[in-house]
Amino acid sequence: VHGYEASGSRGSHAQIEPGMRILSFIILPGSRGTLVGTPQGIYHQGPGARGWVKLEGSIGRRTVYSLAADPASPVLYAGTDQGIYRAPLDTLKFRMPPGYRFSPKAWSLVAPEAQPGAVYAGTSLGLLRSEDRGTTWKVISVHGLPERVTIETLALSPDGGKQMFAGTSAGLFESSDGGFYWRRADGGRLGMSISSVAFLDA
Repeated sequence: VHGYEASGSRGSHAQIEPGMRILSFIILPGSRGTLVGTPQGIYHQGPGARGWVKLEGSIGRRTVYSLAADPASPVLYAGTDQGIYRAPLDTLKFRMPPGYRFSPKAWSLVAPEAQPGAVYAGTSLGLLRSEDRGTTWKVISVHGLPERVTIETLALSPDGGKQMFAGTSAGLFESSDGGFYWRRADGGRLGMSISSVAFLDA
């Protein structure tokens, strides 16, 4: 949904304005509605509602590039221009974890179902991983990815293996060891910007 232009009412400050870019999109589990990430924060549309409401707090001043839901617990993640936020599903109050040490741009997030508690983030520091639902993060990869490359999308093998793909501004990259070392996929023939990649099966 990169670049999608949303329409909405001009009458409410909380509404998505016509022409606003939608950078990320997620349908919330448990019939709780939809979230969209924009250059001006996150907007929520409740079930059956027609309008959008901007979420409050510091997340409202962030550019929100990516959104993800933890499949094993009621936690949401938001990758922004200044770090990775998280929120309980029931309150949608996005905050930085206490003691958070990194504030990178986080362009892509994935919380794999086969690895409960784990979250991966494609950021301006490389690939980051958390094993405690976004409380602490470690940089696990700068090997093989071009310096300062934008990691636009991540895909992890759904079988819980260590196969990963990263769609970047410099092409498609592949890792077979869980994201520590990377090589160009398909012999480098996919050298254009890759904004989306997914596994069809394991």
